[in-house]
Amino acid sequence: MFQNQMEHIQESGWHETTPTSFPSATETNQITELRQQIAHWKQKAENLENSGIPDENSEKMIEISEMERRIEALRQQKEHEIQSIVESHAESMVEMREMYEEKISNMQVRFWLKNHENGQKTAENGPETLKKRTKIAENRQKITANSSKSAEKCLKTAENNPKLL
Repeated sequence: MFQNQMEHIQESGWHETTPTSFPSATETNQITELRQQIAHWKQKAENLENSGIPDENSEKMIEISEMERRIEALRQQKEHEIQSIVESHAESMVEMREMYEEKISNMQVRFWLKNHENGQKTAENGPETLKKRTKIAENRQKITANSSKSAEKCLKTAENNPKLL
């Protein structure tokens, strides 16, 4: 950058000494300041090359890069853990639903066998049996709905809470 400015000044022709064109005091000060800055940055560059000590800014950039890498690795790990928990929860809800469906089915079979073993007619217990079967069906629907809602709630919580990720 400074070299470009120096070249620009030299190309402008101020250094040609003709009786009518002399550099002004401002231009002379500007040239002196630019030469000092060039010397300063050259010396700094040479010192860094010779000493082998990395620049403080480059050390900070390396630290920042390393920290960003660690943060990303932790985020991925937590995301994987949350996904595993959600999957496990969904599997357990399916297992619970199946277990309750089986229990309800067994209860229905036992109820039917009990009614038939005692010699009771289906017609006599018709309205009562219908009520019980309706209640069982309603309970089955509630269990299924609750397990689905619970899994959805868990997924939404994981998606809406970036701190967990």
